[in-house]
Amino acid sequence: GHFSADGGADCGMHGTAIAGLIAARPCQPGDFTGIAPSADTYAIRVFGPDGANQADVAAAIDMLVDVQHVDLINLSLTGTVASELERDAIEYAWEHGVLCLCAAGNDAAAIMYPAQYPQAVSVAALGAQGWGPPSSVAAQMAPAAPDQIGRDQYYLAPFSSRGPGLDCCAPGIGIVSTAPEAAGFPCAWSEDSGTSLATPL
Repeated sequence: GHFSADGGADCGMHGTAIAGLIAARPCQPGDFTGIAPSADTYAIRVFGPDGANQADVAAAIDMLVDVQHVDLINLSLTGTVASELERDAIEYAWEHGVLCLCAAGNDAAAIMYPAQYPQAVSVAALGAQGWGPPSSVAAQMAPAAPDQIGRDQYYLAPFSSRGPGLDCCAPGIGIVSTAPEAAGFPCAWSEDSGTSLATPL
């Protein structure tokens, strides 16, 4: 395919948040920092204004494996239909020592694709009781039933996909990360929830 230097520009704000969780570097004291700010990262935008094509996802995986020689691939994207191209690309990455971490999905049902493939690591979203002010969206998502809150006050996010094939969970409610200034966030930080945010964490 055709790739350009500005081809990874975010057409919304999703990719910027994911990249920030991984590698944001503080510009001034008090700024948030990603979990691996010194990591070498690569971004390939597969979503355009009209959605993503599974062939583009597969091509991006192949490029990250063969050209960039990455160790990990974050796939904070989901679909309801299996794709042989996507599955083959994830298997190819696995065979070359590259682990693909995939968002489980946000529909409170079965794990979605590509997280459903055996060689993918599927990631659900966790919340923490008491995280955020009482009026915040994060606080409103906490389950009312005490038996749905586990050790250390963690709970499975009510929206998170779940069930057979789930590999792990990570924080996914009330997550602060980078936001593009072009999207109207002058401070370049925003808060959101979802398995997309849990996956890089």
